[in-house]
Amino acid sequence: MKKLLLLCISLTLFCSTSYSQDILNRVRNKVNQRANQKTDEAINKSLDKAEDAVTGKKADTKTETNPDKQNTSSTTETKSSSAETAAGGPGTELPIKAYLNFDFVPGDSVIFEDNFVGETTEEIPSLWVPTGGVVEITKINGETVTGFLDGFYTGMYPRMKKYNYLTQRFSVEFDYLFRSNKGKKWGQYRGEGSEGALEIVFHSDDKDMDAKQLGDYENGIHIESSGAVTFKEFRGKYKGVDDFGEAEIYDKWVHVSIAATERGMKIYLNNQRIVNAPIASGKAASIKIYSEGNTAEPDGRQLFIRNVQIAGGGKDPYKQLTSTTKATYVARGINFDYNKATLKPESMGEINKIIGILKDHPDLKFEIGGHTDSEGDDAYNLKLSQQRSDAVKAKLVELGVDESRITTKGFGETKPIASNETPEGRASNRRVELVKK
Repeated sequence: MKKLLLLCISLTLFCSTSYSQDILNRVRNKVNQRANQKTDEAINKSLDKAEDAVTGKKADTKTETNPDKQNTSSTTETKSSSAETAAGGPGTELPIKAYLNFDFVPGDSVIFEDNFVGETTEEIPSLWVPTGGVVEITKINGETVTGFLDGFYTGMYPRMKKYNYLTQRFSVEFDYLFRSNKGKKWGQYRGEGSEGALEIVFHSDDKDMDAKQLGDYENGIHIESSGAVTFKEFRGKYKGVDDFGEAEIYDKWVHVSIAATERGMKIYLNNQRIVNAPIASGKAASIKIYSEGNTAEPDGRQLFIRNVQIAGGGKDPYKQLTSTTKATYVARGINFDYNKATLKPESMGEINKIIGILKDHPDLKFEIGGHTDSEGDDAYNLKLSQQRSDAVKAKLVELGVDESRITTKGFGETKPIASNETPEGRASNRRVELVKK
């Protein structure tokens, strides 16, 4: 702790560039995070001793590990320069039924989106600017993703035309995967004191970190591989994690959902809300994503990212769908697997909102319209859009909505609301609309 404080003082004296200021803030935050981690570890040790006293287990008793029961999904070594990561692949994400009480809804205007489809392996992702370390396109089980493959602090930020792209209300979503190319479990890293983390760092205008402009956003979001999340003095932890790495989040894709308004920020991992913190002041202009402690050698711990979306605004579906006039609501929270009509589990946040509105207004009826971008065959897009609108209706009916209140129609690429020449425009055109009858 003393060494970290001395480092903070040294950086304060000698750092003048925005990049150095970035490092300074991250080190300062790290001091607080280490303190929180030490507190958690002390609590865990106390609980362990209490449990040992009750069960009669000796403090120095060691549990043997059966190698046949090791998690085999990450036992194949992954080289930092390899275009194809470890065979076997990560475990599957949570099923949609686990999201029945999910309440996250993203912003209604797409600012940035990247699913890395069509990128070339072993190249820098074309829509991002790396800030250090090895950031490359790679593949996991045939799926194209971005890997933070080597370097203790490895980061990147979206390549945007303007830097101050975030609105006062915004949302950020992406999937991350922590895994080891050495076959280690999270519990082993925890015992070594180097479990790894990712950070979302906020910046003010002109790539700076002006504390006065940022206000509460001067504090980045710190997500540990253990499922602990910290923002400002608020800290929460993912339920279902034990000390041996037998958790539903390690070596598995985890969906991150962040919703920020003028008054607060909510942070979710998968279907769990981990942090709900107030925002008293400040505004963020942009974000950077960093990995911490990921090194190909000797640790073998790496971080992977996919399905990034940043959105602004946040129209209230209740006000729009219950207005006296004919209304159209773009349900940005309803999304599908790439090129399929399979609902993503996190779509349940938006679907739950719609179900609540229908219950409160039994006379309300609407059409579900499916829309695609212009990529691909026209006839295929028309068919896919119909299948997607039908999938939304099927889920609503499954959850108790009378099917006579809903009709569906697929429009394919015939009704764009933005240019199909940019990634953001195509993302805006891929949508589900609810049109009040």
